[in-house]
Amino acid sequence: MTSSKERLLTREIRHALEFCTGVWVELGVSGWERTHQRWMIDAENLIVWTSRISIYDPRLRDEALDWCIHNWKHISQVRLRNIVSTQSLEDVEKWASFAGTVNKHASISWPFAGESISYNVTGKSRLRPFSEPSLLALRMRANFGISARTEVLQHFFLQPERSLTAAMLSQATNYAKRNVSEACEAMVAGGILSSTLSGNRFYYRLTSSEFLQAIAGELPQIRPNWNALVKILDGLVGISQKESESSQGAFIVQIHDLFDDLVSYIDVLGLERPTWARGGVMVSNFREWSDSLMSAISVGQWPPSSRPSVKFQ
Repeated sequence: MTSSKERLLTREIRHALEFCTGVWVELGVSGWERTHQRWMIDAENLIVWTSRISIYDPRLRDEALDWCIHNWKHISQVRLRNIVSTQSLEDVEKWASFAGTVNKHASISWPFAGESISYNVTGKSRLRPFSEPSLLALRMRANFGISARTEVLQHFFLQPERSLTAAMLSQATNYAKRNVSEACEAMVAGGILSSTLSGNRFYYRLTSSEFLQAIAGELPQIRPNWNALVKILDGLVGISQKESESSQGAFIVQIHDLFDDLVSYIDVLGLERPTWARGGVMVSNFREWSDSLMSAISVGQWPPSSRPSVKFQ
């Protein structure tokens, strides 16, 4: 008989895989039902995360590899490098074989690559039309190129009322602060952005979003901060694996530690925090909170008590 702890482990990983698969389908990976049409996709964060979570689903790994091999021209190597550079050594090793496989079959040079795995290109994937709301980021790149400038424009277009510093934009776009600053200053000179000095920081703001509206087309309804989302997904998958190896007391400590690590990301995404209690009730509350989040996003929904935030960390 399967224990409740084993069921929790299986459920968390299954939900993560369902979410990952649903997002890949929006990019054009074949073989699954569409569930995430309303989500904005961050391709680089998805690719790097897939190199980790797909160890539980070889078919997903193979189809994601196929898409990358055929569509690498739409992906920013700079963003890949900057995202991977923040990962743990263990996660970089998982990325290395994924990137090495793409490099071998596409004759490119994705960063931090290692040896290729044994792999036969499936040839099943395709690229969905950029007019799809979920492909806003790729649509912007098709019009403005793959650059820090495009990523900055996209973020301002999605929240035109905000004033942001280069540091804020750097963290959100996964481009170096210097590149972001240069992009912002160029767009200030061109009249697309305005800048205001406050203290020793320049705050940038979009002067008008009207010129982008026709190009951007229909916007996705759910636009989370993918940097924060991936951190939470990794944390929840990881702790689900620890529960079966821990006493209740040790697991409660691990939940506290995880919450300390994730609370800023939870707030960035506008998620409701779990309700704390003592002893076994705390474990139960945490399970309920985790499952509510994971089950919702696995089918393309956003937790009803939260909001799809586009805040910056």
